Amino acid sequence: MADYIPELYALISILSEQKTYGEALFKVNQEEQLSQAGKKKFSENVLGVLRHYFCLSFECLDLLPYAKDSEEHILSLIPLFELRYHKDSNVDEIYACYHDAFMKERLMGDVKHNFKILLEATKKPFKIPDEVKSSPYLYNSLVLEIPDFFLKRLSKDYSAQNALNIASYLHKKSYNFFAPALTCNQEELLSNDAFENVSLDDGSILYSTNKPVSIKEVRNKGLYPLGYLEALAYSKLPVPALQPKILLTGLESGYQLLPLCLKTLDTFESKVDAVYQDALSYRGAVDVMKKYQLKNAHIINTKLPLIKTYVKDHYYDVVVSFGRDCKLGLARRMPSVLPCLREQDFLKSKKRQLEDLLEMSTFVKEGGHLLFINHALDKEESNEVISSFLSLRKDFTVVMKEMVFPNIMDCDAGFYAILKRKQNQND
Repeated sequence: MADYIPELYALISILSEQKTYGEALFKVNQEEQLSQAGKKKFSENVLGVLRHYFCLSFECLDLLPYAKDSEEHILSLIPLFELRYHKDSNVDEIYACYHDAFMKERLMGDVKHNFKILLEATKKPFKIPDEVKSSPYLYNSLVLEIPDFFLKRLSKDYSAQNALNIASYLHKKSYNFFAPALTCNQEELLSNDAFENVSLDDGSILYSTNKPVSIKEVRNKGLYPLGYLEALAYSKLPVPALQPKILLTGLESGYQLLPLCLKTLDTFESKVDAVYQDALSYRGAVDVMKKYQLKNAHIINTKLPLIKTYVKDHYYDVVVSFGRDCKLGLARRMPSVLPCLREQDFLKSKKRQLEDLLEMSTFVKEGGHLLFINHALDKEESNEVISSFLSLRKDFTVVMKEMVFPNIMDCDAGFYAILKRKQNQND
């Protein structure tokens, strides 16, 4: 019989080390030999704990004498989740998994007594204590499963009611958006009930669905994944009609180089340089380039500080910088985002993104455009990044900027800003 060791290690990696679920899963797959059933149970437990983290953690802190960041506390979240949300689970098996992991890790306390307390608590539905209701942020934090300090920040930025509306969408299933590649039969898609179409400012069309679709089905229809936020920003981005030179930075997916490559594929002497920082995403981009025959694409595998080794200053008509933010706008797809969030992360994010943006701005030629995109919801790591940038680079002006909220298009949320570098100091 398996124990909770893989789940424990993954949750420690996510909650204490702020790794993503994907990173934690990759590490577990390297270190543990899980069966197919074991992998399924692992995913159910880890994702379940993350999605219900705030209530589970609150209850565990109330029931057991462990600190929030302790291994004992994190391990106890797993049986509590199974007992609360998997009512058909075998109690003896849950105890055995909890007991074995507890003993292997040589944790402090009486495992049998702990489990008895957890089991007794789950015989009744979880109820937020009345005294908590006098603290609106803490109460809504538990109801909405988000950090209370983040809810305070949203309220400060957008008003209390808007904050609640935004937060309520962070756990809802989002629509998937796709863009047509050259092989797409758009007439067929427009009559397909499974997809809704969204028209953008430049005349392009996105296709969205909240129904499960396989990657194979998407490819067969000549589509590729493209978020509404990115598509909206690209639809408003000025791109030269002749010899456009484009630089893409901060990319994490091979598909991210597609929109502007396809848009300029038939443009005279177009060039798109795409920078990937890790080898895995770089290989994915190479595969995408070959599959779609992107003759105008040049893929570079390097860290951001070393970009100058490969590209020229003041050379590009368009530079796109994907910000390294807290990714709160992707919370629905990345269940690790909210539980591992720390308040100091916002300031770190702002500093990190400002440094990147200043670095990338040196590649924009006079009269060129700089597009900044991230998946932030907090103003400190979106609007304030742009304000700080403009105070340091007075040769840039804002063409437009916009926050895309999840409750508007039922999409991944985020922010974009299009900046223009002045032709000369008199502009």
